[in-house]
Amino acid sequence: MSRWKQKCKRWHDRHSKKGNRKKHSVSYSKKSSIPSSSNSSITRIREENAPPSVTLIPPRNFSLVNNPEETMEFFVEFAREIESRAYGKHFFIDSRNVEKVTVDSLIYLIAILQNEELNITMKYSFAGNYPINQEANKVYAESGFNDYVKSHMKNLPKSNEKMCIVNGTGNRSDISKELCDFVIDKLGKNRKQILPLQRVLIELMSNVFYHAYAKNSFMAKKWYMYAEHIDNYVRCVFVDTGQGIAKTVRKNFGEQLIKLFGLKLDDSRLIKSAFNGDFRSATNEKHRGNGLSTVKANVENEIFEEFEVLSGHGRCILPKEDSVDEMIVVNYSSVLYGTLYTFVIR
Repeated sequence: MSRWKQKCKRWHDRHSKKGNRKKHSVSYSKKSSIPSSSNSSITRIREENAPPSVTLIPPRNFSLVNNPEETMEFFVEFAREIESRAYGKHFFIDSRNVEKVTVDSLIYLIAILQNEELNITMKYSFAGNYPINQEANKVYAESGFNDYVKSHMKNLPKSNEKMCIVNGTGNRSDISKELCDFVIDKLGKNRKQILPLQRVLIELMSNVFYHAYAKNSFMAKKWYMYAEHIDNYVRCVFVDTGQGIAKTVRKNFGEQLIKLFGLKLDDSRLIKSAFNGDFRSATNEKHRGNGLSTVKANVENEIFEEFEVLSGHGRCILPKEDSVDEMIVVNYSSVLYGTLYTFVIR
């Protein structure tokens, strides 16, 4: 066989294999032959003449709200691997040992998997497995996570107690109405009572639209929302994948920050100040209202029992007790990209 024919054959063989491969799909299965390590959250494999491969292992308590440090560090490592821009890299999320999980963490996974702008350009591929633990497995199944991946898990009937994960890029009145209707139905509220909730949702959705300028290279530029009815309350999760409150404040209000705080800044104080209305919106548009201070004013309504914000290195909790009128602030060594809001309606 001539050199030319040999070259043509090799080219044909390579492209035939590529054609048979599923492109840009995320496959999740119950089992995996990839070994799991309890000592490391990441395993890299590099074989000669093959694309790099990496296995990422979430913490056993896979929750940003209940186990923030470990879970944030997992996503920091994930971000580093994605931003390394190794062409054709294959990612495997090995969740088999997850014992507890909350939907906020699954939303962050989805936001990474949905970032087609980078994933398609770099020819990244993703796969994963589910927790062996039945309760954790159930959270994956009932949250709507499987609507965003190609799953081998048996489809279960949709739970009437959960509003599955939805996403958008602007102010979606249809979805905010859906959540309000969900609260009305489950808690017996009327339309007037849930107006503060509707205003909060509109403001949070609008923030994502107006913060679209913020560059984030490894997550889709969207908001994500989820709600579930438990006993006599509804717990809601809202994720904004933009730059995050503290980073945005630092970027847009540098001079004001020096006047307010001098040089000693931490993310929780910046978040608290943003909610207190110390800064104008990044758009400087009057019709945008007072931004996060508007959210805070509505959250003070009696239908809200809890309200927390986690972004960057900081966390702010708005207490509902009469004896406490200041936001509680917490700082972490690790960092969360974007902003996570969680709140409870009773």
